[in-house]
Amino acid sequence: MCFIIDGLDEYHPQDRDNSVIFQLLDKTFLPLAMIVVTSRPIAIAYLKEEFITDKIKVIGFSKEQILKYIHSFPFDTTYHTKLKEYLHSHPNVFNMCYLPVHAAMICYLFKFQKGNIPNTQTKIYEKFICFTILRLLKRHNPKAQVHSLKDLKGSTSSHFNKLCQLAYIMTINKKQLATPEEMGDELCEYNSDERGLGLISVNIMAELSGFTETYSFLHLTVQEFLTAYYITSFDLDKQMKEVSNFLSMSSPVAIFYFGLVHFHGKETLEKLHFKSYVSSFMCHCAFESQQQIVYDVLGRQLSEYTILFPTPSDLYAISHFMLHSSHSINRISINGSDDDDCDYADFLHSISRKDFSSSLLRLAINSKLNNLATFALSDMLKSCTDLISATLSFHEICPDGAEAIMSRLKHLENLQSLTLRIYSTAGGITTLLSGLTRSTGSKLNTVNLYFYDMDTKGMLEISSGLHFLVDSSIFTLKLSGCSIDGDAATALAAGLPSVANLYYLHISNSIISHNGVITLLHGAHSLTQLTRLHISHCNIGSDGASALANQLQCFKQLHYLLLPQNNIGPDGAISLANQLHHLTELQWFDLSHNNIDLKSAVAIISASKDCPCLVCIELNINPGSYSSYGIHVEGLVSLDDTTAITELKAAAQHSPKQRKLHFGF
Repeated sequence: MCFIIDGLDEYHPQDRDNSVIFQLLDKTFLPLAMIVVTSRPIAIAYLKEEFITDKIKVIGFSKEQILKYIHSFPFDTTYHTKLKEYLHSHPNVFNMCYLPVHAAMICYLFKFQKGNIPNTQTKIYEKFICFTILRLLKRHNPKAQVHSLKDLKGSTSSHFNKLCQLAYIMTINKKQLATPEEMGDELCEYNSDERGLGLISVNIMAELSGFTETYSFLHLTVQEFLTAYYITSFDLDKQMKEVSNFLSMSSPVAIFYFGLVHFHGKETLEKLHFKSYVSSFMCHCAFESQQQIVYDVLGRQLSEYTILFPTPSDLYAISHFMLHSSHSINRISINGSDDDDCDYADFLHSISRKDFSSSLLRLAINSKLNNLATFALSDMLKSCTDLISATLSFHEICPDGAEAIMSRLKHLENLQSLTLRIYSTAGGITTLLSGLTRSTGSKLNTVNLYFYDMDTKGMLEISSGLHFLVDSSIFTLKLSGCSIDGDAATALAAGLPSVANLYYLHISNSIISHNGVITLLHGAHSLTQLTRLHISHCNIGSDGASALANQLQCFKQLHYLLLPQNNIGPDGAISLANQLHHLTELQWFDLSHNNIDLKSAVAIISASKDCPCLVCIELNINPGSYSSYGIHVEGLVSLDDTTAITELKAAAQHSPKQRKLHFGF
């Protein structure tokens, strides 16, 4: 079953937990259903990351198309260069141009304002609306002038106020189309191309009764700007109430409001409780305001920054705010997407001008930094003297970049936890790992190393680097999408004994044969602290499972043995069942998605009687679909297969603990 949920950013139930929509999204209702969400990007903040499998951006123009559009726009050649330079130095405005209507708007303003246009979205919209109204007025009075919306007089002013009121009513009712009755006589009295002062489109719709007209603003953001403008006419208490509602929805209306209003007192702003809103969104509001009072109040309330899937304009607004706020920042967390086009080097260089000493305690950059961004990060780390936790991700790491990072880390005397994610190598992995032993502070007690998509060369670099980690506090080693066979497996096995404190070994989506399994596990025999072994999506098959089973007696300390999606089959499962008695401390055993049949399932469950600590066995088709501990066999037998159910129940009754047995179909 597939559900398509359109416009999630416009849906804001009072009680999320009891909302059917969010129960679908959170997989508490119909967990097997496929969900497609179409929305503005801000809705990503409402979703749980573990349920997002794919993200597709519909961005209108690409970067290249924006530049091509500018180049083809009919104005002086020197303006082409000037506008490109302007957009390069103002990512927030460049980001607007992904929408073709915005690209046209900015080009027209740049032409008729002779290259002098504002640097905020609010002021650009105000100029554009003034320009549109002036164009209409000049048809009747060639000498008309409109420099700002406050210049509107007489019937034009009345008409504009009615238009703002209509925009407000449509926005709070989540509508984008208005009927003639909703427009009213005053707004409908002009010719079709002049209705709504040129800001309204007329749509002719065919009905059974004939043709009818409906009306919409030129673009949803025009409607949102006019809504914000209308809110500024309310008394102060009502303004704060309305803006709080739009802030809670991360609506552009709030951004426009901050760009339109001049704040006089901190007391009013403090009523908005910025801390409860998305930090990157609030930085956009602060950027639009360009007011120190907003930076101060927001900075006092917002000491932690969580930035999900940022755009270049997000980073521009955030860096602008950080540099203008005089208050301390305790935590920065950036989670980028694999295909984002953000200039993290520019962002990190920018915020490196701020002194983070005695304030920034936690830094997490889960975005793939290139070599330029790596050196920028090194500059930023200069002032992060009190950092206690760092997660750093690199698209590639060269020796000089690795040396620069490690030379900074050695000054972080309070650093307790370090996670490094490397997605490809440029020869710097060995330098990075060797630097861990000589560059980090004495308080460092947790190091997590994650490597992705490594070929044999990269694996040999990792293996060489592991030899430097004797007595280091390495707790997690994850290898995903790597080639772990032949020479790579032999080298890795030789390096593993150096990591004596390793407690979690995670290998996923990698190429590894049953011989590779044997070689690797031989290298892990001396890892007495290893309590979690996770091998998933590696297709080790029956032979690999048998090879693993034959070595389980060397891993009696395991608490978690997780082997999902490996095509182990019945024979491999039975081999594991026969050796399960060695794992007397095992708590969790996952064999889901492995083509296990009834006979092998019974063998596994029967063998679990020798594992007194075992609280969960996963044999189901959809692991994790039940939140309670127990023996999960969803998809294994049908509900009407009473013989199978009886057999499984009988096997489970021999378990020393009371475990729930879940059935699926």
